[in-house]
Amino acid sequence: MGAQFLHGEEGNPLFALAEKEGLLLDRDADEETGPDTIIQYKDDLFYTPDGHVVPKDVITDLLTRLEDLTMEANRVYDKGEANDITVSMGDYFRQHYPTLFDGIPANEDLKKSMIRWFEAWHILDSGGTVDQLSLPGHGKYRYNPGSGIQETKTGMAALLHVLLRDTVPSACLRLKKPVRTVYWNASSARHWAARLTGHLNGLLTPTLNNNVMLDLRTLVDAGLGEFDPMVDSAKDSKVLRTSGKGSVDDDGNDEASLVVRRNQQNVSAQNGVLLKQSGGDVMVECEDGEIFEADHVIVTSSIGFLQGHPGFFQPSLPAKHYKAVQAMGFGTIAKSFSFDEWRHQVLGSDVDNIQLLWSDGCEPQLKSAKSCRRTSTGKPWYADVSSFGLIHSQEMCLLTWICGEAAEIMETVPESEVIDVLHELLALYLKKPAMPRPSRMIRTTWHTNPYTRGSYSYLATGGSLELHDLLREPLPSPQMPVLQLAGEACSKHFFSTAHGALQSGRMAARTLLHVNAENKSPHSVVICSRQSETETETKIDFWGKGKSLK
Repeated sequence: MGAQFLHGEEGNPLFALAEKEGLLLDRDADEETGPDTIIQYKDDLFYTPDGHVVPKDVITDLLTRLEDLTMEANRVYDKGEANDITVSMGDYFRQHYPTLFDGIPANEDLKKSMIRWFEAWHILDSGGTVDQLSLPGHGKYRYNPGSGIQETKTGMAALLHVLLRDTVPSACLRLKKPVRTVYWNASSARHWAARLTGHLNGLLTPTLNNNVMLDLRTLVDAGLGEFDPMVDSAKDSKVLRTSGKGSVDDDGNDEASLVVRRNQQNVSAQNGVLLKQSGGDVMVECEDGEIFEADHVIVTSSIGFLQGHPGFFQPSLPAKHYKAVQAMGFGTIAKSFSFDEWRHQVLGSDVDNIQLLWSDGCEPQLKSAKSCRRTSTGKPWYADVSSFGLIHSQEMCLLTWICGEAAEIMETVPESEVIDVLHELLALYLKKPAMPRPSRMIRTTWHTNPYTRGSYSYLATGGSLELHDLLREPLPSPQMPVLQLAGEACSKHFFSTAHGALQSGRMAARTLLHVNAENKSPHSVVICSRQSETETETKIDFWGKGKSLK
């Protein structure tokens, strides 16, 4: 349940790949194409809380005004007028709300409900509230020409499989391999090795030929190892340090290897035991203690994860890069997918999507919302359910969108309650009290997932455009790209999209290819991602020395 849509066609490498592989879902010949903007919703049914559908001509007029307002705000960036980084999209919108709908035959309640829907749409589209979205930053985003929303026949996983097939040797992909720390220069790696060696010195006992022997029980008690359940006699299991002197030399080098010998078989020691001193500038330490060594590392973890783990990098990121990471916004949206015949009961055969309009202070109190969870503004969590729609590749599936703080709450509410709330909510809006309850549902948990901590990024109020560009700068320098950040947040113009993530990763790879060509020597690369959209796992892609980066 990760990325679901392709945004735009021209200049979108994922669209080109899907088209080449025959993965695109067929579109109707008369279907309109255009960017993923507000006006595309003019054919949806907009329901008021009393069960009425707003006339299409009125909705079209309202959406057109909202579309124009958004485009005018985006032109602030294009005109180079983005001087005040504290100004938000909300600040700009509120200047124009009083006269925005003049001349449109709609009552004040409907106009207010449309503004609330409009602001919720911006959360779904960008990840942040209109007061969190930077006015100049929002205009930095670019729409690819062509259809703004394009689906694939079997979901985005098929595209991922093609990318892996064509670019990553299967032996180089490690799943369920969480990374604890990225040591991104030689001095930090040597310091870590010296610190660990010093900790062990008090436990190691010299034996003949400068070997060091330690009973495994001592290692376990020290928190540096674990017993192998396959070993019948723990006393026969030893830790052997070969050719070690118990310390590093004057240059900080230690060629010794620390292994656990169990029945004459070498296995990785757990909980951060050093396997081998790094010969390159990078050491990637996994949570199971395994170490990957390389000359370069590309980290594609979500901004949400990096913001919550400043110690993930050793040494820490330089102050400007750290500030750039913290300045980004990273919001949460949520999707729930309901199955069986429910979709036909809700949409019928002629409607793809319905939109829910809410009135401030008049949210219905649903009996099924037994947890009584509310947002910080006092609204019930379900009051930010914005729409229900068809997934064209899954005829028996109905997609529900929930945004912002309500999405975070929804992830923690019992699943049975979520199903009951969505059922009661739709029955109320559609005036169908006898509508059957969906039998099952799945939902996203991007906020509670410790490796994502949200959905996608945006340029937040207070963060400068220059800070966002800094995210892509290699460290310690473009001429020595030991560490690079990549992913959707690092994309210059396509942040929050899957193709922005792909383009960012390719840019980082091209930087390494350029350096490799100039140095005329092979380099090894580790690519670390804490983000998983299907399950909690970490991915490490590793190209050994002499392998090519595509």
